Amino acid sequence: MLTEQNGKALRSPLPVVERGLPSCAGANRLFPNIEPIAPQSPERSALIERIIDASIIDKMKPELNRPPQSLQTSIDNTVQTRKTRMGIDLPAAYWSEYRRNIERFLADAQQAKVDVLQGYKEYYRRQLAPMDTADLERLLPDNPKADRSVSASNNSNMLEFYNRSEQQALRENYSAHQARMADLDRRFDVCERFAGCWRN
Repeated sequence: MLTEQNGKALRSPLPVVERGLPSCAGANRLFPNIEPIAPQSPERSALIERIIDASIIDKMKPELNRPPQSLQTSIDNTVQTRKTRMGIDLPAAYWSEYRRNIERFLADAQQAKVDVLQGYKEYYRRQLAPMDTADLERLLPDNPKADRSVSASNNSNMLEFYNRSEQQALRENYSAHQARMADLDRRFDVCERFAGCWRN
């Protein structure tokens, strides 16, 4: 986003959040109603879960990507760096809310990883559910008759789906964070005194 402050042109990052196309409802001869997938047997459900679990790599596991214990120190440093860079006097209430916004941003980012992984699993289940049991068995990594090329292709496609979902979640999270920070700076008239204030 390009704005002007005291006669100077300023550029501010503006995340582009994809909202998708508007949905529609109904059916006709060209677009008939899709029959719901029949419930899976316990055996097939177990097969599907094993395939999905085997596809999940470390970067997708929220429990392996938690913020470090030194997070509070990092936040302290971020706030102090911001104070030094701004070089203006602001009340304690401003910095208290600034800190809360950062903490919320990080917490939302962690929750987003949980939500994205859950969405990944649900999407993969829908992809696997219509397949024949024999085809499912060939996707099991520990099956001697497994088709490695098909399994690798499936996992690659699903990883791409995960990455797109994660990037979308990150953009939405940052957009919300930017809006909160911009609102904070607006309420405390920061932009009148500091050109590098938050904007949206």
